[in-house]
This record gives sequence, C-alpha cells and structure tokens, in this order.
Amino acid sequence: MHYAWDSGNLIKGHRLYFYGSSYGSAPLFFYSGLGSIVLSYLFNGIGETKVVFKCSLINLLVFLPLAPALTIAYHVPCLIVASLISSLPPLAYGLFIAIKKIHVNLDLKASLKIYIASFTSAIPIIVLLHIFPLNNILNMMINGPIFLLTYLILLPLTGVIHQSDLDNFKLMFSNLKIVWPLLKPVLTFEAKLLDL
Repeated sequence: MHYAWDSGNLIKGHRLYFYGSSYGSAPLFFYSGLGSIVLSYLFNGIGETKVVFKCSLINLLVFLPLAPALTIAYHVPCLIVASLISSLPPLAYGLFIAIKKIHVNLDLKASLKIYIASFTSAIPIIVLLHIFPLNNILNMMINGPIFLLTYLILLPLTGVIHQSDLDNFKLMFSNLKIVWPLLKPVLTFEAKLLDL
C-alpha cells in the first residue's frame, strides 16, 4: 500500500506524492502566459490597489463554494481544479481593466510560443518517467536538468527570446555577484543558439 502525504497527513492512494501549501500556486503558473503573475504587480505599481482587492475578492467568492464540494468528492486533485477555476474570473477582470484603462497590449503569439516550448520540453521527461520509473528525488535530479536544457534550447529556436532580451538580462543582473556567475553561461549559450 502506498500513501500520499498531504501537509503532514497520510492519505491512502496509489503512489507517493508530497502535497503542501505550494500546490496552491498552480493557477499562477498555469495562467502565467496570460499575465496572472504580473498583473497584481502592475496594478500595485501604478496605485490601482482597488483592482487587486477586487480580483482577490472575486477569486474568494468563486473558490469558497467550489472548493469544499470538489474536495469532499475528489480530494486534493480537485482542490487544485477548484483553485484553477476560481482564478479565471479575476484574471479575466484584471486583463479587462489592464487593456481598457491602462492600454496594455497582450502578446498572445509570444505566450503561445512559450507554452509550446514548455510542453515540448516536457515530452522527453514523460517518456523517461515511463521507461525509468525512479523515486521522486532521483526524478528531480535527472529530469529537472533535462527539462531545463531542452527548454533553453527551444526558447531561441522558437523565437521566444531575442538578442534584445539577452541584453536586458545582462543589464539587470550583471551587477549581482551571486546571480550573474550562474546566469552568464546561460545567456552565452542562448546567444550562440540565436546566432544559428
């Protein structure tokens, strides 16, 4: 018998999973191509804190009735689904305000390219997980770098990043002594791929 660990509680299941508070951020990453991560920073930065409050309120009003019903019936996976569903209305409202009042332009083509690069990078990982089922730590140690390398190769090849992006990264991070030595070889690698 295997167990799933949910915030310290053992729940009967088929495989070993580690759930904690981090799964609550799933909607942020799922909708990141549509601006879910940056919208609150944008509104806070220009003093539109009421919009951030309204987005949070909408999220709460959708999540509160949805989460208990789905969680009781289907446990943690559907709690994540409830979180994803409840994040859509505030995202739509935030995008509406950003486009209508602040005149923000959405680059859906670039977002689509990022999603394609991400999903394509996940394909070899899915194949490897089926061929070589390892424990969670080994999976992370082996498959994490494979995903990252594949993703870094696909970013310039699919036109997601350009030389101007690399120049901006260099400008932002070159003075950070801890980050720059790690980022510099990555940017050099990306620049070589762009030259191809």
